[in-house]
Amino acid sequence: MLAAILRFGLIFTVLFRWMPSACLADDNRWEQGVPVQLPESRIRVLDVTSPWASDPTFLNGRVQQGPMYFNDCLTFINGGMFAATHVQIAFAPVDLNGSIKRPIMPFDIWSRAEPGARRSVCRDHAYANGAKGLWLVGWINVVDYADGTTWHAPTGPALQAAIVEALGKSPLSSAFSPRLRLTGADGND
Repeated sequence: MLAAILRFGLIFTVLFRWMPSACLADDNRWEQGVPVQLPESRIRVLDVTSPWASDPTFLNGRVQQGPMYFNDCLTFINGGMFAATHVQIAFAPVDLNGSIKRPIMPFDIWSRAEPGARRSVCRDHAYANGAKGLWLVGWINVVDYADGTTWHAPTGPALQAAIVEALGKSPLSSAFSPRLRLTGADGND
């Protein structure tokens, strides 16, 4: 049994040594998404990531790379005075100008988040962060509060402006166009 476990560990070590350098632990920029802050929601987005996973498969007596899948993950904290009873998170791939390039992927959290509560949630998806010049952003889209009020995120140009601001402030901004950091969403100063 111990020999099988050690052999299994050796196979994984060899498998991960053959992965592209972009996937090595010392370079995980591809995994980092960009949190978009919308202060009116009273929910602060702390972190957005897009980690990948793969389930190895055994075929013909050999370990082989299984299908790869990605997860959208977001960590938030309720900074409001009331508990949130429902939080809808939105994820979307955007280009360097903050334009949403694929359908927004909402994710509903039906769990009470008291003031000051921190939550980390993930969902499966099929977009590879950083692929073809697109980057994952995440924001709070809808909040239902225990006091009966509901907040909705802005849409259109107001949302794009918030995304552009988040991209410009991101630690990943070195990967983004200098034009993005110096001009607005429409390219004007």
